[in-house]
Amino acid sequence: MVDEGRKGEGAHGLATGISGAVSGTEEQAANVYYDRETDSLVINLREIAVRESEVVRPGVVFDFGEDGGVVRIEILEESKDTKSSSGT
Repeated sequence: MVDEGRKGEGAHGLATGISGAVSGTEEQAANVYYDRETDSLVINLREIAVRESEVVRPGVVFDFGEDGGVVRIEILEESKDTKSSSGT
């Protein structure tokens, strides 16, 4: 299930980002945010401090917490990647 959250507004009143929560159970939920200005998609899996980040492939960054688990996934130039994978 996706619950749409707040939308930011740019200088011209256009939406700059869309956020929401994706949940499978009450115990696990991910916050998803797309920023149109930077064309990046961020998926926050857990609300803990990031210890280190690793580029796992061009345009995809995983952030890891102190326990070594994934905290956040960042997809840079998201729409460009989506268009190339869909064949458009």
